[in-house]
Amino acid sequence: MAWTRARTRRRATHLSIAIAIALATCAVQLLDPGNATRAGAFYTVAVAVASMSLGLRWGLAIVALSLGLDLLSDPQSFAGADMLARWPRLFVLIVVAITTARLTDRIRDALRASRQSEERFRRSFEDSHIGMAIVATKGEHAGAITEVNPALADLLRTPAEDLIGKKTIASFIPEEDAPAMAREMARLQSGEIPVLHREFEIVVPDGHRRWVSFTASMVRDEDGDPIYRISQIEDIDARRRAEDKLRWLADHDALTDLPNRRRFARELEAELGTRSRGAVVICDLDGFKQVNDTLGHPAGDRVLALVSELLRTSVRSGDIVARVGGDEFGVLLRRVDPDSVGPLVDKLVAQVDAGLELERTAEAPRVTLSAGSAWFDAVEGADPGELLDRADRAMYVVKQRHHRSRGGGLEGSEAAGAL
Repeated sequence: MAWTRARTRRRATHLSIAIAIALATCAVQLLDPGNATRAGAFYTVAVAVASMSLGLRWGLAIVALSLGLDLLSDPQSFAGADMLARWPRLFVLIVVAITTARLTDRIRDALRASRQSEERFRRSFEDSHIGMAIVATKGEHAGAITEVNPALADLLRTPAEDLIGKKTIASFIPEEDAPAMAREMARLQSGEIPVLHREFEIVVPDGHRRWVSFTASMVRDEDGDPIYRISQIEDIDARRRAEDKLRWLADHDALTDLPNRRRFARELEAELGTRSRGAVVICDLDGFKQVNDTLGHPAGDRVLALVSELLRTSVRSGDIVARVGGDEFGVLLRRVDPDSVGPLVDKLVAQVDAGLELERTAEAPRVTLSAGSAWFDAVEGADPGELLDRADRAMYVVKQRHHRSRGGGLEGSEAAGAL
């Protein structure tokens, strides 16, 4: 409503100006009837003002007003040849009215479109749930933030007024990422790349790290020179952590947090690619089924978690422990000679058995470990699957030996190797 009232006042002002010019023209003609040039100039200005401010109809009204004033000031000039002499001036005034009105309409349309475009951008900028900033690219404030939206202030946990003047978000980027970010930003500024997109972690004032998606693009003038940069920063922390969790779950066992069989096979294949010596150990729990049958699966899960921890603490720092089956575990012993495999496996089994016995309650069945190994050397083309099968067969030899020596029982442990 206020804008409408202001527009009405402007139009009334412009109409008053046009009428005042027309009346001034009439006065000029009355005081100086012979000065047609001055009167024509006044009329032309009046028509232009009316057409520009009020539209074509008012411009033509001023033309008609000029004719009426001429008639009042000099009735005789509308007879004979004098009337014909007026046609060029009338033609000029009409042309001025039409041209000015059309030109003004086009200018108004362009200004209206510009205001609407600016308002659309402003609403998109202010209301967006993605953090946005406008960054200066020229002058003494080059690289400094000039405007931020509320979403960016919330994401960076910093008041908007404190972000104005900062050198973009450089202060929130970890030091190790800053050089690469500066190089990419220089490429964007020079026009080498049209848009910059990166995903990285930022450090907010409370010390927490958050993953963000950063996109920057340049707004350039008609000569291609940068005017300012628009930066968009989206919080993707939940998405990245979910993706990391999915990747981790794809390669790990959820119960024990150990690598699964697929990851173990990849690690073994990578180790074979180094053409170094080592051994694969497959371990199986004896008596585990009785735990599940008598105490339930939650008790069995606790046994598996305990065995995984015992295996982790019993191997060397460079070795890998994995859960490769229900109650089967795999161990990759790196850089070992064939003579060292047996003692290492014996020690591993003894430590696990001791730990299981220490944690066993009176009503719980006894659980022990059987293990078989397969050694490999620096032979190109060794097959990971074949090594796992050899170690698995060696482990079952041990289990059968236990079964025979104890009359069907599956107690005790022994290391066997298939070299």
